[in-house]
Amino acid sequence: ASGPVDTASLLSFLKTMNAKSLDSNNNGTIEYGEMVQYFSRFYNKPFGDSNIKKLFYDINNNMNYGRVDLDKFNAWIGKLNSLHLDKILKGSATGNNNNNSYYNQPSPK
Repeated sequence: ASGPVDTASLLSFLKTMNAKSLDSNNNGTIEYGEMVQYFSRFYNKPFGDSNIKKLFYDINNNMNYGRVDLDKFNAWIGKLNSLHLDKILKGSATGNNNNNSYYNQPSPK
């Protein structure tokens, strides 16, 4: 079980994540297991798999494909702010609605 999440420290950690470093098998996507592994190696605060899942599903527009491409991840990181991060962790992110314009923008080329 994880304790309360320090969202300021988490946001800072997320903003410094390098998508290519997350892609440990170099297939052009970040898989859920790669994200779990990255957190366990580099994030030195209690966090928990359920919170990683919330982040991952938010990046993936709440569709469980098990992976996200690097461009989509970078676009998500670029738009991420403390308010949205707080909503993700509380389970109230509006990404549950697939018509959410915040996340239904095309990935950068």
